[in-house]
Amino acid sequence: MITLMSSTYSFQNNLTLEKISTTHQLLRVTEYIQEGLNNKLKTGAVFLDIQKAFDRVWQDGLIHKLINYNTPHYLDKIFHSYVSNRIFAVRVNNELSHTKTIKAGVAQGSKIGPILFALYINDMPKQFNTILSIFADDTAILAGNKNHNYIQIALNRHLKALEDWFAK
Repeated sequence: MITLMSSTYSFQNNLTLEKISTTHQLLRVTEYIQEGLNNKLKTGAVFLDIQKAFDRVWQDGLIHKLINYNTPHYLDKIFHSYVSNRIFAVRVNNELSHTKTIKAGVAQGSKIGPILFALYINDMPKQFNTILSIFADDTAILAGNKNHNYIQIALNRHLKALEDWFAK
């Protein structure tokens, strides 16, 4: 069974679920800040938007991660078929371009694409003394303490861990 980290939410096609997921993450961030204020702590935050995140998913890496999650073999084959050897063409007026192979990414507008993206980022590093709040490709990292320097160090450590993770 695959368990998504609790800080991760992906898009849902049902508008109500999407709003709940977005609202839930916003509430987590707000509650963390409020709890800090109640305890006379300062809170620092870094907000990241992974540019073209769905388009940059390394397809072989995704399949490798799914295998490591011990997904049933038949699902691995289905997912591999879904993300591999996809093609596209562009039509302008009545002219159609030659087809090109899509070498990376998952389809964001599909039902399964956001789920595959959530599984792909499921091993995003977590750090002691920070919280990670993720909705699709938007990420917030928060740290709270009485000392500004401590907050800065904690956030920078988490950013370094993310930088190393993204470089894999």
